[in-house]
Formats: sequence, C-alpha cells, structure tokens
Amino acid sequence: MAYQGAAKVVPPSARAVFRILATTDLHMNILPYDYFSDQPNDTLGLARTASLIRVARDEVENAILVDNGDSLAGTPMADAFFNGLKTAPPDQPTHPMVAVMNHLKYDTATLGNHDFDAGVGGAMAAVSHANFPFVLANTVQAKAQKPVDDRALLAPYTILERHIRDTSGRSHKLRIGIIGFLPPRSIPYVRDADRGLFTRDIIETARAYVPLMRQRGADIILALAHSGIGGVDHVTDMENAVIPLAGIDGVDAIIAGHNHQIFPNAAQNTAPCVDSTRGTILGKPVVKPGFWGSHLGVIDLELTQSGRGWRVHDHKVQARAIYKRDNAGKVIPTAGIDQGILDLISPTHQRTLARTRQPVARNHEPLHSYFATIAPSNAVQLIQHAQIWYVKQHLQTQIPASSPLLSAAAPFKCGGFGGPGFYTLVQTGGLRLRAISDLYYYPNDLAILQADANGVADWLERAASIFNRVTPGQRDGALKTPQAPGYHFDTILGLTYGIDLTQPARYSPAGVLRDPSAQRVRNLLFEGRPIPAGQKFHLITNSYRASGGGRYPLHEGLQRCQIPTICVRDILRKYICEVEDLNLRPTPNWRFAPADGARVTFRSSPESTKFLNDVPDHRLQYSGLDGDGFARYHLTL
Repeated sequence: MAYQGAAKVVPPSARAVFRILATTDLHMNILPYDYFSDQPNDTLGLARTASLIRVARDEVENAILVDNGDSLAGTPMADAFFNGLKTAPPDQPTHPMVAVMNHLKYDTATLGNHDFDAGVGGAMAAVSHANFPFVLANTVQAKAQKPVDDRALLAPYTILERHIRDTSGRSHKLRIGIIGFLPPRSIPYVRDADRGLFTRDIIETARAYVPLMRQRGADIILALAHSGIGGVDHVTDMENAVIPLAGIDGVDAIIAGHNHQIFPNAAQNTAPCVDSTRGTILGKPVVKPGFWGSHLGVIDLELTQSGRGWRVHDHKVQARAIYKRDNAGKVIPTAGIDQGILDLISPTHQRTLARTRQPVARNHEPLHSYFATIAPSNAVQLIQHAQIWYVKQHLQTQIPASSPLLSAAAPFKCGGFGGPGFYTLVQTGGLRLRAISDLYYYPNDLAILQADANGVADWLERAASIFNRVTPGQRDGALKTPQAPGYHFDTILGLTYGIDLTQPARYSPAGVLRDPSAQRVRNLLFEGRPIPAGQKFHLITNSYRASGGGRYPLHEGLQRCQIPTICVRDILRKYICEVEDLNLRPTPNWRFAPADGARVTFRSSPESTKFLNDVPDHRLQYSGLDGDGFARYHLTL
C-alpha cells in the first residue's frame, strides 16, 4: 500500500520538522537498579533514558514525549504502591512512575496489558494523578454496536494543539491526534472484581476512530500501539497487529512495543513491507524502543503545509540506546542518570530496598532458572510444590480428593529479549522477600482446571512447541528462536514424560495450532504408569494461562473451576514461611528424548557456568560468550 502522506499536491508554503520521543514497556524500572538481584543494572531505568530525552529535545524546535504502555507494574516498587492502595486514605499518594513522568513533562501515554496487573482500580488510581492524558481506544467498560459508541474506560484519543516553528522561524498551530491500543484478550486475567472490562480488535477500532479524528481537526495521527510487529494479514484480535495498523489510511506514525524488541533493527528478518533499517512499515515510520528504559524512540516527521493542510513529506526513525557492550560483553552506559529523577525517587527507592531485604526463610540449595528450558528446575518446582500445598491446605471443599493434583508452572525469567541478566537466582542462605518476586515475576492469581488425559497432553504439546525441530545427528542448530520466550514453556509436576524434538510441533512457537496429529510428548506417565482412560485431574495453573495466555489450549478437556481469588505470589510466600528451611532438589520428571547425538546451541546467563552440576544428565559444553553477552552452550541430545 502506498504511503498517502508522501505525495505533494501543491508546492508547500511551510516546512517543519516535528519530533516524537517515545518510551515503552518501562515496567516500573525508574532507577538503574535490579530489585530482584539487589544490585545496580546499567541496562535499564528511565533515569538514564531521561538524559537521552533531554538531549533529543534540545536538538529540535518542536517535540512531544509519549509513553506506549506497561509502565506502571513490574517491580517491588510498584507492588508496594498497589498494596498500599488497600489502606490508603482518599488522598492517596502519586504512583512513582506517574510522578516521574510528570517531572519529565510527558505529553500523552497509553496503557498496556500489564498496567492492569493490580486490577482496573489500581490502574485508574495510578493514572488519576497524571498531568497529561492517558488514552486507550480498544479497552472499554461496555461494548456497543460500533467502537465509537462504546462506554469508554479512558479517553480513546486526544488531539494536542502545539505551536511549532517552521524552517524559516515562523510559528504555526499543529493539531496532533494520538490514539492508544493494547493487545485484545490481554485483560481477562485481571482480578475477579474487575471482570466486565472488554477489549476490541485493534484494526476494527482504528478504522472507526482514525477518520473521526481527522474530521475533528487532527493534522497528523500518531498511534500508541502496545502491540508488536507480527503477521502481515489482519486476523481478528491479533496480538501483534502493527503491520495491518500501518496499512490504515490516516495513520501517520506508530509507536510499537509489548514484545520487548527494538525497531528499527537491521538484524531483524521480517516481511518485505517492513524496512528494518530505515524503520518503516508500508512506508510509514514506526519505532519500538526496547523495554525497561533501554532505548528512547525518536521519530522525526518532516511536515509540509499546503492548501490541504499539514502532510508528512519525509521521516527519520531511531532507537537510541542507554548502553552498549564492549567486545567482552561488558555493559558500558551511554547515558547519565538524571539528577532530578534521582532526587525525586530516592526516598521511595530506599523504602523499597528495606522491604525487599526482609528475611523470610532459609534455602539450602541455590534456586535458579539458568537451565529451566533444558532440564527440571528447582526454582520452577518450588512454585509447583507451593501451588499443590495451598490447594491441599485451603481448597479441600472446592477440589475433591478423588481427582489427583497436577501443578503447572513456567520459568518467568529466562533470558530472551530480557537479556543475559534476566534470570532468577536465589543464592543459598537467607531467602529474602525480594526472592518471591524473583521466583514469580508476575502477580497472577491461582487457577485450577479440571482436565482429562487429552487436555493434559495437549497442554504439554503447546509447551514443547517453543523448540525448533531437530534432525537426528544434526550439528549446532538453535534449540529455539529468541521469539519463543521461556515463559511459554510450562512443565507439569505430578507427571513424567519425554520431549522428542525430532518430531514436528503441534503448535507454532506463538501457539497457533499447526498439526493436530503431531506428537512430541512421549511416555506420558502418572504414578509410573500410562494414564488410564477416563482419568480426571485437577491441573493447577494461573489466571493468565487459564484465560488463554500464551495461547495455551482451552477446550472440552480443560474446564476452569471456581475458586476464591488469591495471588500466586502470596501462596509462594505463605508456603516458604511455612516450610522455613528449603532443601529442594529438582525432581527429574521430564527430559529431552535422545536424537542420535544431535547437537543444538543454547544460551543462558554468564553466571550459569557456576551451576553446570545442576544438569548432570545432559551433555552440556560451554563455548564462550556471544555478542549479546549470553553464555553459549552446545547441548547434545
């Protein structure tokens, strides 16, 4: 599709450069500090991004600053704010991220799916103190026949009026329309009290609102799309809808996000309509500025004014990083820490540290996720044991003892786009409160599914689909692609099984059903025997999975049970405090099937080399660091 904004109808009477600065997926990382490991981390933090913002503003006459969602939740600092809402007086405090955004004079923001992790009430309390508008078009309180008639949760869009200077120094009025979207079906797992919130398809909503925004005077339209760059063709309720969104007439530029990638990125291999070097999709400028403050997105629009008003004549897109790595993989900051943010947030930072450093138990074995996608992990199994314990202790009346309990969990922190530092590690010794969030990264609620043998097997097939297919005897193919996150790899405690990677996957890495007859899960046993026909289980999982999160299968073989609402983090804390002394070695309940000596490559944290004895049954060979700072291994199957 041709980019309508590129055509010149008459000679321009004015020319101006208008800059859009953007952040996305901050996840409450304000200072360059990792609360989970309790140490500084120079790869993250809005306090460093702020230095890039200041420089980028000084470079041009005309600029706005926007945020693309998932800013409000994700660290213990956010947890403390949302927990405090339960006892806060009516004049509740300002959310720390909103306070920082006010300080930086953001112009507009949208919400992402994780901004609702503490419920709708928590999200609305957070945004209530913002000195700028939050916009969100496809998440509503009630649906009507048309998106424009829905009962809104927030304003679907805003039209900012700014006076800009053209290249000759003359002042002009520019009306910037800004609309927000988040991934459809990403909200069903919010807490029970908030059910009744609805999402719409991004493209359906954009087609309804963009012409209306033009009619109401928007000269240019910017889409804040908390969504990634996915398929070319529009599919209803697609999660990563940026490509079809760029094809909508009237949209001039897009801020993308959600899946923690960087765009433009010359190394990214994607559709022909995507220019990963110049930063365009279907000819329109798009930026995806990383995550946790790692990058500042910059879109420069060269505008021309003629008889038809302002039009986009040309553009330039950048993702400016707050750090780089040297040849040895060491992180070198490229942006300083904003002193104003440091002064503003330091008291909250110190209170957060004091809280997260509280001791809660002792662990006699290190708990980590370094090898959680290639071998059973005690960090994952601790969660699974805690879930079983809670159900047995507190849900006897809801869950009959006649159905055996199975417990599913995944490694939340497992590298990927999070980088070589994004792994769980709880060292031996005093286990502190911060370890709860390190072990269980998201505040999901407990969920239980009544499952038959087919439902359980299909669940495991979805999990096994994150891996690439392996040819017997092959050498050094990747175990999985970076686009297949480890947090989509559920294992189930209570069963034993093998995963045969020489077989085709039933699902795509994103969870789309490809081959219903494909079978990677082998020798699936319960109590050492094949599962008998008609056997029923109760599969313990979380609210995200039970609502289809990660596109896990939900069909007649998996029916959700009604149970009281409780956060899995709270269950984990209760269990650890109950046990007090943890001495947990992983149960060898699953493994990869032999593949005639095939060897695959696998990445983990550089710290993983200290824990190679935790995978004794695998032939694992360390082969140094790669250019992204990951430890690279050869794994023989």
